[in-house]
Amino acid sequence: MTHLPKGNIDVYANATSLYNSPSINSISSNSWILNNRPTDHIAFDSSLFVQTHHPSTPFVNLHIGSTIPIESTDTIFFNNYIVLKDVLHVPFFLLNLLSASKLTKSLNCCVIMFPNFCALQN
Repeated sequence: MTHLPKGNIDVYANATSLYNSPSINSISSNSWILNNRPTDHIAFDSSLFVQTHHPSTPFVNLHIGSTIPIESTDTIFFNNYIVLKDVLHVPFFLLNLLSASKLTKSLNCCVIMFPNFCALQN
């Protein structure tokens, strides 16, 4: 079972401005933030996962220099068409991040950003 490419010992996330934000309470476990900085998809709600496995990397590195632990990894059925593989379960992150680069690679698509929404185009 492969969760991260061999040799990649660092996992990064760049949403730390939301990590301790007062508005974090308005984000539900079904809300996802598309971001071009994280190297992997990250989810905080364990109920989203089909099953879990031990992570190959123990921590996520935040851009402010701190780390938070990865509890497990697995697959999430995002919707009827999109399956997210090797998603990191990071319960202390309190939000869900979609890695734009990982999403476009796995779906062989591109992300088109608009002011109020984004579209995936294959």
